Amino acid sequence: MPIKHDWARARLRYVTANPPVTLRQLGQELCIPKRSLYEHSSKEHWPMAREEHWSARAHKVEELTAVRAAESQVNSIAIVDETVLALRDNIRAIVDTMSGRNLDAVETDKLLQALSSHATALDKAVRARELLTGGPDSRASIDLASLIAARVQTQTVNPAQTSESVGNGRVAEGPAAPTETG
Repeated sequence: MPIKHDWARARLRYVTANPPVTLRQLGQELCIPKRSLYEHSSKEHWPMAREEHWSARAHKVEELTAVRAAESQVNSIAIVDETVLALRDNIRAIVDTMSGRNLDAVETDKLLQALSSHATALDKAVRARELLTGGPDSRASIDLASLIAARVQTQTVNPAQTSESVGNGRVAEGPAAPTETG
């Protein structure tokens, strides 16, 4: 009476083993004659099944890696967005403090330094967001620090301008648009 072999187990082991096993090793491991094993593997296309299995696994790994990278990028964008909002609020508070008040030179200088520092940080955050979202490359830059400094100087020249018009993000006089550097 012929011996019954567990061909499903043999096929599964051959297809999914990591590291891969040869038919010879599999035959020794499962006590299956080499010739019978070669015939079954050839007839049922085990080598092709092995390739398909590992190709599908590699594809799943690539998909998971892409999902994780996308999640990480979304989290990074959220952090940058929070930073931009906080910097915007700080800049508005500084501009509000400076507008409509008679400040001495020391106070004005400190506020202008803080404003310049915040504007530089905001510029970097905006560029980081552009990079994360696939926007223009880092060579195109918006010089927010110069724009805001010019805006503050315009406010100093035009004392009739109220803090409300400063807070809404509009400039009555001064630079019309950001500059690009290349």
